[in-house]
Amino acid sequence: MGSSVSDSDDDTIRVGDAGLIFAGGNSMSQTLTITLPDAVFHRLNRVAELTYRTVDEVVASTVETSLTGESDLPDELAAELAAMQLDSDDGLWAATQPTLSAYAQQRLAQLNEFAGERSLTPREEAEQADLLYAYDRSVLRRAQALALLKQRGHDVIPALRLNRVQTVEARRLWVSAGWHPPVG
Repeated sequence: MGSSVSDSDDDTIRVGDAGLIFAGGNSMSQTLTITLPDAVFHRLNRVAELTYRTVDEVVASTVETSLTGESDLPDELAAELAAMQLDSDDGLWAATQPTLSAYAQQRLAQLNEFAGERSLTPREEAEQADLLYAYDRSVLRRAQALALLKQRGHDVIPALRLNRVQTVEARRLWVSAGWHPPVG
């Protein structure tokens, strides 16, 4: 696949033989010419149609989203998440599993319950903070793995386990109690 870049001040988009030229909508934009497989180009067109955007807007937002940029994540975690792009599909599927042990999950729930009933001791606060960091890290790793698998064309819905019997029953109860869907 070839590509070339040139300066541009316009909103040009030209398509031919699964090639694409696009530019952003401001005076600080660049024009990038890339050659895409027909299937990818058709997917871009379909996403543009479904989201009522132009193909160049879809491509620009997709590229921007996929590039690691400034974030409020610790450098170590940001690097770890970025490096996941190099993982094999099997490695990504493994990363979709929770990494917080059952004991750590139970202890975090216990500390959260204590925090609702009383002030935590400094030791408990530190333990809770460590467990929350580990939990957040696990959630971010799982989300990144699922996003990358989805980009690679995998069906990730079953991995989300949204339709497990317990989850469906909980949602049914929440609806009957008026708690679901949440009011924003």
